[in-house]
Amino acid sequence: MASKKYCGREASVYLPSEELLARWKQEAKQYGLSISDYIFEMTERGRRAGQDDASPNMARENGELKSR
Repeated sequence: MASKKYCGREASVYLPSEELLARWKQEAKQYGLSISDYIFEMTERGRRAGQDDASPNMARENGELKSR
C-alpha cells in the first residue's frame, strides 16, 4: 500500500507472470529507475508513440538514459 502522500494517485499493476515482473525490475535497475518510474516512463512513451508533440523533456531524458 502506498504512503499517504500518494493518496489518490496510486495504481496497481498485475502482470501475467513473475518472469515479466523480474525482467521489468532488471530493466528499471539498468536505467537507475524505480519500478514505479520505469512503468510510468514506458507507459508514457507508449501513449506518445507516433505523436509529433512529445514532451520536450522526453528528448533530454532519452539522451540521459542512452548515455548511462
